Amino acid sequence: MKKYYLTAMMGLLCMFALAACSADEDTDNGEQAEEAQSQESEENETEAGETGDNVEETESDSDLITESEFGDQLDLQIGDTGQVQTNLDAFEVTLESVRKETELDGEQAELDFFLIADITLTNISDDVIDADSAKGTLEMTGMLDGSGFSDLSEHGYEGVEGVEGELAPGESTEGQFVVQIMESDKYYMRIIGGLIAAGGVLNDVRWTFTESEIE
Repeated sequence: MKKYYLTAMMGLLCMFALAACSADEDTDNGEQAEEAQSQESEENETEAGETGDNVEETESDSDLITESEFGDQLDLQIGDTGQVQTNLDAFEVTLESVRKETELDGEQAELDFFLIADITLTNISDDVIDADSAKGTLEMTGMLDGSGFSDLSEHGYEGVEGVEGELAPGESTEGQFVVQIMESDKYYMRIIGGLIAAGGVLNDVRWTFTESEIE
């Protein structure tokens, strides 16, 4: 009889053990399934995000202009209009006149004198452009192989009006481009060379004038 009870108890214990193992296994399998599903969901979201970024970058890259509609214009003079093509837009610059001053608003030129160029800037692209950014592609120098000087009109000199504001397609604005410069036989207004090298501006434009042409 005792043997019978012992056998029955052993059988029940085995059944409980098997049931517990089965429950643990089901729990582990459920947790593993949830983790796998969560990981797969995260991977899908990441891939979707990366795909979206790639699409956005591709669309942004496709907006860039890679070839100029205009050739290089390196023989311009005072009174001439140059056409500039950047990788985003296009505009015209006319060098109307140039004068020099040894001081502006009582400020003595640290170099030989100030050059003040009157320019007209016209938006010839299909989009609105920033006139100040367009003007920022230009510099003046007295040495063709040397570095150039950027515009100082934002310093607020009396009687000097900078070229700024937004220009709609076909719209123009006038203003002054001011630099301090050393005396030279010839002077140049040109596109900043680094912008051409970097592909920001796609064609080279340069005006040349002499001392006798300066007012």
